[in-house]
Amino acid sequence: MPQTKDIADAKVLAATGKTKEDWYKLLDQAGAKGWKHKEIADWLYENHLKRGWWCQMVTVAYEQSRGLRKLHETTAGFQISSSKTLKVPVEVLYNHFEELENTEWTTKHEHKALRGKYHDTRLEVYFYPKNTKTQVVIQQTKLKNAEDAEHMKAHWRKHLEELNGE
Repeated sequence: MPQTKDIADAKVLAATGKTKEDWYKLLDQAGAKGWKHKEIADWLYENHLKRGWWCQMVTVAYEQSRGLRKLHETTAGFQISSSKTLKVPVEVLYNHFEELENTEWTTKHEHKALRGKYHDTRLEVYFYPKNTKTQVVIQQTKLKNAEDAEHMKAHWRKHLEELNGE
């Protein structure tokens, strides 16, 4: 799910023909403050935007702007992601994450992905080799609240920086 704080209004306007504020006013007039996420996204798709990703983006931005959703919040709790391209071969990174403490991996695709439980959350780590470097994407879901989400986002960012020798 897109986090909307960093999506510039100019991008929204270029892609949808309206600014975020235009969308918010339209949704307010339609009574969307009382709707569930799916109802908002479906209404946008059926009545205005025939582009699923942008319906989701506008819906999340609207929910955040009206206090209906916090940053990192999804319909299933809170989630974060962190990504970095590291000057480390994929094999080394995969092995490092495979041995990560407090993790019970339920699915392993060698040098490609790890999925499992990390404490009481879900953790997914994806590896994308790029010559002598590797892009690592970490996604953590089922976080309890916004504070946990911010804490874990900072934790994974720092972890990736340390792996890169920064």
